[in-house]
Amino acid sequence: MVQKAPGTKRFWVGNRLVVLAGKTISNAFRTARRHAVLTAVAGEIGEQCEIGIVRNNRVVYVDSVRVAPSQGLQFDPGTDAPLYCTSTGKIYLSRMPGAARDKLVRTLPMQQHTPNTITDPDALLAVLAEVRRKGWASTNEEYVQGVVGCAVPITAPDGTLIACLGVSVPTARVRYDELGAFIEPLQRAAHLLAQTILDGEDEDG
Repeated sequence: MVQKAPGTKRFWVGNRLVVLAGKTISNAFRTARRHAVLTAVAGEIGEQCEIGIVRNNRVVYVDSVRVAPSQGLQFDPGTDAPLYCTSTGKIYLSRMPGAARDKLVRTLPMQQHTPNTITDPDALLAVLAEVRRKGWASTNEEYVQGVVGCAVPITAPDGTLIACLGVSVPTARVRYDELGAFIEPLQRAAHLLAQTILDGEDEDG
């Protein structure tokens, strides 16, 4: 389906994601204004923040800001990661229609990256139900041992998922049960990022 918003380039909407037509993913999302929002929230939180979308059932990170020395996971632009063990992936899966979500979860190849990786489909579906209820997702050393994280959706006014804004934190600095403190600043930044994307702010300056 193709939609055209006033004053913007055309958008292709698929899998409830918005992809800017005619541009690479990174260039579409990393503009001066959006990167400034990402830099500001990373500075407020004091940890790496990243914007991720989903392509071909993989999370693709399109921009990131690192404000502290990394001790684990680094989601640089262009990096991809699995759906089932990342916060962005969990948000995407949780927002799929029930039957489609169940089918995808039961057919995804799920590798045991760490002792905490959820590879049982029923257990993952239960987590996704909780993510859908809360509106945000978290991971507890599920992709890289020693790294926890959380993410919130970046949505259009009608609720369509555009992308996700997340934070990745070494457990040496933040415990898993402390991640909730990041949700409010992430949600504020996600609202600002959604506005820049829907405004069609495609060029720097």
